[in-house]
Amino acid sequence: NGESAGTAGFAYRLEGIRIMVVPKGTAAPGSTDQAFISNN
Repeated sequence: NGESAGTAGFAYRLEGIRIMVVPKGTAAPGSTDQAFISNN
């Protein structure tokens, strides 16, 4: 949906990524609390 995820401004590298395709209109799997953290 165009939302940011991960971190910005921390100089962290990407260790891994998991992409799950779910049916349209269903809830995201797992927690979406603090999906993006910025160090600004």
